[in-house]
Amino acid sequence: MSTTLPEVGDWVSFYSPAKRRVLTGFILNIPKYTKVCMVYVPAEQRTMAVSLYDVTPADVSLQPEDLRALIDLSLDLKDEAWFRELMGRRRAHKQRDNLFLALFLTLASLLFVVI
Repeated sequence: MSTTLPEVGDWVSFYSPAKRRVLTGFILNIPKYTKVCMVYVPAEQRTMAVSLYDVTPADVSLQPEDLRALIDLSLDLKDEAWFRELMGRRRAHKQRDNLFLALFLTLASLLFVVI
């Protein structure tokens, strides 16, 4: 079984003894000649040094709180293109939530009419 090392930009999970739980973040940097990667953890809003051998690929989908943290990071980094992309995703999430709420309210009102 061959294992490939993670790369910059990959989402990874790792156990944090200090937090006593599994954290998820994305790799910002892998300094040359080291076996450590710098992982930004949106939920903690901080970067942590983690051994490359302690991280596993994460199956992630962005949650609203993650999106807010990434938007803040894009502003801190002054990355306008990334900021615009993230704001587009945020608008899409809100539109999806509004559509779901409208559908739910319609179905609920139909249920009350039947009863």
